[in-house]
Amino acid sequence: IRYYSSPSTGIQTLYMQLYMNKILTTANDLLGLLFNGEYTLQPFIINENEFRIPCKGNGLLNDDINSMSTAQKCMISMILSFSLLHHASSKYNVLFLDECDGGLDTQNRLYFVNVLDRIMTMMSVEQCFIVSHNNELDTITSDLIILRNENNQIYNGNIIWQY
Repeated sequence: IRYYSSPSTGIQTLYMQLYMNKILTTANDLLGLLFNGEYTLQPFIINENEFRIPCKGNGLLNDDINSMSTAQKCMISMILSFSLLHHASSKYNVLFLDECDGGLDTQNRLYFVNVLDRIMTMMSVEQCFIVSHNNELDTITSDLIILRNENNQIYNGNIIWQY
């Protein structure tokens, strides 16, 4: 009884590991879309003293995603959030992303926009609302709500409302 009720070896730890393994599998599937399989998350380190997310990429094993670049952390954190959301509920299939691209440079923002549709398909998401101050999200397939257009910029997306 002591073994199965222990915080380090008990049922709650086993349940957490099983649940997080599902998250890990989904996250690695999604990361395969973003980084062409270059980066993969390794099994999470979960115990009473720590929670780490090792990541392998470019031939190196990072002990935790915190040791990666800002853009890599941003993308991996977003993918982990998508994975958690995907396993939390199948009832809601709408994403709301608020300044999700803040830690990304221009090239990574463009890359993320190109792969977002594939991520949404993989997760069975029907709609995605994105709040951003970056022009890279201005694509022909986007419906735009423009709250401020100070420089009279011409947009590519479908403007459904403008202030």
